[in-house]
Formats: sequence, structure tokens, C-alpha cells
Amino acid sequence: MIGKTVKDPIGILTASRKPDVLGGNVSNFRRIIQAAHSQDISCAIYNVCPREVTVYRYSQQGSLKKESFVGFPKVLYNRIPTRVLENQDVVKKTIHELERQGRKITNPHFLRKDEIAALWDSRTDLAACTPRSHVVRHAEDILDFVSTGEYDGLYLKPISGKAGIGIFHMAKHGQHFEVLEQQKGRRVRHGLFTYKELSDWILTRRWGQHYLLQEEAAVEHYRGRRFDLRLLLHKDSNASFALTGAGVRIGPARGITTHVPNGGEIAKPQDVLKDLYGKRAEYVLYQASDVAVKAADAIATSPGIWSELSIDMGLMKDGSPVLFEANAKPMKFDEPSIERLAKKRLIQCLHHLA
Repeated sequence: MIGKTVKDPIGILTASRKPDVLGGNVSNFRRIIQAAHSQDISCAIYNVCPREVTVYRYSQQGSLKKESFVGFPKVLYNRIPTRVLENQDVVKKTIHELERQGRKITNPHFLRKDEIAALWDSRTDLAACTPRSHVVRHAEDILDFVSTGEYDGLYLKPISGKAGIGIFHMAKHGQHFEVLEQQKGRRVRHGLFTYKELSDWILTRRWGQHYLLQEEAAVEHYRGRRFDLRLLLHKDSNASFALTGAGVRIGPARGITTHVPNGGEIAKPQDVLKDLYGKRAEYVLYQASDVAVKAADAIATSPGIWSELSIDMGLMKDGSPVLFEANAKPMKFDEPSIERLAKKRLIQCLHHLA
């Protein structure tokens, strides 16, 4: 199934369950390939299926055409769209064989939230930026932490979650505890519980997966709403991470997350940071960028080759960063200037590896 090394120096690696279905975000693939072509670099999509590999290439007219599989290129950018597909035997065997042959696969796998927290906690220069976290595997683990009372708010994040879906927020209001959950496109309020009611709710609920329990940091809000800095980073010619761009996502009123599909809004960092920090805004962004690079470096110590990462963080009242999340397979940035530069730098990184 591996075949010979083809003329394309780089390719996009994806997967699907059926040969006639192209897995992943086709619009994103088109932007990547357009960026490659603008730099006179050929690039195709390599789709791993249960019984074969299918190849897709854009024609000069811009239409997507299927080609016969001959072999893989030297460097593959992993855009396998889901953890389920990533864990299929055929996909794992293909990746293992590609790596055995010395081909390079960047962004080798999705990251788990417990993995990210452990990597950041291991760095002395990042530990102060990371909220206190615990992996919970049983309802009793949640209750044990809740019972300490050493917090004002807690987040429960599915270890393998994405886009903020399935995150719970527990906040103390006097002698009561409000529990909110982020579902796809909407927020659900489970109730305002006494401690006994909360205990019963935690112990009788079927959780179904492991979570990262994270203490809520007392981060700054913007006009009464949560906000995150989203920082996109790419490897440069020296194989060092560098900032490509930064955006701000502002959550809805009383929202749990800031993701745009869940009601979040896009804002410019210079506007938000100037309103919050005045003349210190530029330094605050510089400091956040520096921490983001260190956070990406920490993740890059895990096995595999990493070409790009995005980092989500909040800011304290003094402007110091608080690390929230890292995304191993960033999607399109809504800011056009960042998106264009991102694809250009991605192609440069992949071509340098080739």
C-alpha cells in the first residue's frame, strides 16, 4: 500500500471509511494546495481507506480529480479528521510503515488534554501559567476535589474533546453550585445545587469518559464576557516555532467557551488589549507570544514532527498569560491576513522538511 516515492515533495494525509469519500475539510485542503502552487510546489491529497489509498489532485481549472495511487511523497501533513479514523488499524499500519521508510509525517496525532497539561506542568517556565489540573476517571474523583472547597470555579474538560463540546463549568455562588454544560451550539444549565444535591448529581450521572478537572483561573473579562487569545505558530527554517498571528475570541454572555460555533465573536487583539491594558497592550501581547512559543516547544518534545500548533490562553488582570488549550490540527483562522500567512508558512515548513 505504501508504493514508491512520488514526484510531489509534500502531500496532505487524510483518511475515510470509503474509497469514494474524501475525508477531512476539503476547503482547507484547497487553500493548502493553492499556497503550495503559488510557491511552485506540487501537492496532492492522499486518502487512506480500509482497502486502498486514493489520490486527489486539483486540475488547472480548479476541479478536484481522483488519480491512481502510485506512492507517497517524502513529507506528509497529517489532516486525518477524527480520532476514530486516526485509530483505525489500516491508518496506524500505514503511518507506521511510512515512518519506517523514513518519510516524515508532521502533526502526527491529536493531542489529549491530559497530555498537554502534563507537558506544560513539566516545564518550570510554564508551570506558573498553567491552572491546577487533575485527571479524573471516576465520579468520586470529581467529588473529592469539589469537597475541598479550595476554588471558586472548576472546568471539567473531556480529555479527547474538541471545539469546547462537552465541557462542564461548576461555579460556587454562596452555599450553592451552578453547573453549566457546553453542548454543540448551545449551553445547558443543569441546575443550582446545594452541596448534597451536587454530590448526588455527580455520583449518579453516567460520565462515559475521562476528564481533565481544571481550576478556573481569575482571568480578565472583556466587557463582562470571557475571551481567549488564539495564537497560531509555525516552525521556521531553523525548526523553531515562531508566531504567525494572533486573534481574540469573545464568548457569549454567561457562555462557557469562546468558540465561534458556540456563539463566540471575533475581535482584534490590538483593540481588546488596548481597552484592557492601555499603554501596556503591546507588551502584554509580546509576553503572551513568548509564552505561546514556549508552550509549543513543550508540546514538540512529544514524539513526532510538529509543523504548526495553535495555543489558546487567557490573561490575568496584570496581563500575565494563562494557558488553556493547544490544538494539534488548527483549522482555518477567520482573519484573512493570518490565514494567508499561515498557509504560506506551513508550505515553507513542509518543503524545508522535504
